[in-house]
Amino acid sequence: GEPADRVIPTLLRAATTGVPFHTTSSPSSRDFVFVADVADAVVRAGVQQVVGEFNLGTGRCTSIDDLVEAVELVTGRRVDVRRGSFEPRPWDREAWVADPSHAADALGWTATTSLVDGMRRSLP
Repeated sequence: GEPADRVIPTLLRAATTGVPFHTTSSPSSRDFVFVADVADAVVRAGVQQVVGEFNLGTGRCTSIDDLVEAVELVTGRRVDVRRGSFEPRPWDREAWVADPSHAADALGWTATTSLVDGMRRSLP
């Protein structure tokens, strides 16, 4: 359900259709968390009636190269990666990673879906 121009849907589309996957030349890594894990945290907060702000994620950075590798593993297809196809966006950082410790403490929550399992479950 993520917008079609986001990295994971774009990468899955590249792997399943053969269209190139365009990236910046800058290295980047992100904290990719599966949507069902986030939904679990939201339900826990509601059931436990916990109010507050939570940084929901895995706490681990995954590079775009590692993301491509996971998609290739799940789909069994090579991805045509075109590095440097566009400039980084002004607000982008090299790495974005969550600190889920507050969610773990307050909700007893941690992300449980691995990157590969999340990719597998995200395939159309």
